[in-house]
Amino acid sequence: MPELEDVSYSEAACVAAVGGYYEFLTKTYLDESEVIYPPKGGWPSIAQADPEVLARFGKTDKGRGLDDGIQAMADCPFADWSAIFTNLTPQSKVESCRIVTEGYAFYEVAPPHVVGLTASHRDASIIIIDTELGIAHWDNHPYRNKESEIREPITDDPYDWAPEEEAEWRAEAEAWEITDFFEVLKGLYLELHFIPVSNKEGLEDIENFHPQGLIPMLRQIYHEHGWPNLAAYRKEDCLRAVREAMEANYPDN
Repeated sequence: MPELEDVSYSEAACVAAVGGYYEFLTKTYLDESEVIYPPKGGWPSIAQADPEVLARFGKTDKGRGLDDGIQAMADCPFADWSAIFTNLTPQSKVESCRIVTEGYAFYEVAPPHVVGLTASHRDASIIIIDTELGIAHWDNHPYRNKESEIREPITDDPYDWAPEEEAEWRAEAEAWEITDFFEVLKGLYLELHFIPVSNKEGLEDIENFHPQGLIPMLRQIYHEHGWPNLAAYRKEDCLRAVREAMEANYPDN
């Protein structure tokens, strides 16, 4: 099992892992046009943000983003940081932005070197990247044990290394080395625990959460279209078949 002492942060590796995940999503369900690449020098809304806003926010951000509403995984959208900073002013309630990207339980104690990748409502999944330790935390998710079959999480007890005010949250939110974490998300798609239903949205296969027969129907459609062999997978044909099957059998969904 990975140990924290063997993990370190690499900006290049982090960017490659996040970028590789976006590219994976374009092969599975996402339109390539939805991926936004930052201009040289970073997002103007962040690089040229009001110093007072940056000071109140307590963070800076680098990397890539996606259009508002695109999902990082089923039922969990990416945070569009370029848009967030475009709309921030010295009078804005910065706390609201941190709540949706870091979660109610963590935002008040989160250190400056962490950033949230997702924009979630209360009790939804939260993904935090720690740019000092080189780890990704995933809080409030229903896939414990399934995800460890893909990549083992880091097992070090946060009470042994994290500041006291952070330790409780970090102990509850499983952590992986950043590259391993995005392999976990890919694996949950490939195993159809996350199931795309359009070019923007997907479902989680949470037991008793969906109408009877819906998840098996969707999985069968994906397998009929080459899944999980992405070289053989017929993306557009599959998503069209999913849409038609949903409309015919589950119109209220």
